[in-house]
Amino acid sequence: LYTLNRDSTLLDTAWRGILIGIGMGFIFISLPNIVLSEVPRAKLGVGSGVFNTFRQGGFTVGGAIMISVFTGQLQPNLEQARTNSIALVQADTKILPQLRDGIVTGLKKAVITSSGSSSSSAVNFNLPALADKLPPQVLAQVRAANRAELQVLQTEISNEFKTGIVDSFKAAWLVAAIVSLGGLVAAFFALTATHTDPNTDIA
Repeated sequence: LYTLNRDSTLLDTAWRGILIGIGMGFIFISLPNIVLSEVPRAKLGVGSGVFNTFRQGGFTVGGAIMISVFTGQLQPNLEQARTNSIALVQADTKILPQLRDGIVTGLKKAVITSSGSSSSSAVNFNLPALADKLPPQVLAQVRAANRAELQVLQTEISNEFKTGIVDSFKAAWLVAAIVSLGGLVAAFFALTATHTDPNTDIA
């Protein structure tokens, strides 16, 4: 999931989700057997209880950490998206100054929250409609040119905010990947140590 970006399609997400689903299916089925295979029969009850306690704790803590990472990254990423969007608007000399100033003012007034609630309005705002609000004395050709440029500008602004949201998710996926890799390495060495000494009693 970390390799996804703002241009990723539904298919790009779907095949990654299928891989994750297959992996989780194998893990959930085989993990209890793997973990408890080294526990003496007399202590299987205790071993099973410890295993399930740590598994449920891992779900809870892991989910909380990923949500914290996502929300912690979301606000600064959206603030950066707003800064980039304002720079894009200010650099666009193809639209009339009054339109440019109005868009910049709107972006500056937008309140960015940790939930990203303002990002949806920034992405979905209909900038081309502003051309229809120009004074009647503005020539139709000028109005049409501004409408076309506003459409381009809206796409660029939308991409900035989408990138901010995607980057926030990617931060959470990266943390999950690092933790998973650490668990894989720890499990490998634990199994290696166990099988090196056949008399080892893990319990």
